[in-house]
Amino acid sequence: MEENKIKNTCCQHFNDNSNGLIFYETSETLTSIISKRLLEVKDIYKVYCYCPTCRKIFCIYREEQPSEIENIIEHIPIGRRIIEHVEKEVDSLLDIPKELGYCHAFWDLKEKILLNEFGLIWYSPSVINIFTCYD
Repeated sequence: MEENKIKNTCCQHFNDNSNGLIFYETSETLTSIISKRLLEVKDIYKVYCYCPTCRKIFCIYREEQPSEIENIIEHIPIGRRIIEHVEKEVDSLLDIPKELGYCHAFWDLKEKILLNEFGLIWYSPSVINIFTCYD
């Protein structure tokens, strides 16, 4: 946590434990468009310190989790409904046991149905996150 501490952003009372400092934690998810079909998602965690003597709030810690890339369609309400529908269809069509390797067959069929029936280009997690091994 020390490497993410924000320097020189707190008041002179920070090291004085008798003044009743109050700490707050926040976390937020930020999404930004990186292409026509993909989003970059980041989780940001912050710690704030409120000094009642100064009557000010200071950010004393900030951390960004590694980015993930996701399909934009999964963040749009109608897109989520289409994907839920297609996933149910894929689940009923696949006649293989849900064991190692199942996710690849599931994603391949899901990708084909989304493209052929709905004209939507969808990328599987294995295509988006090429350095992650899925099974």
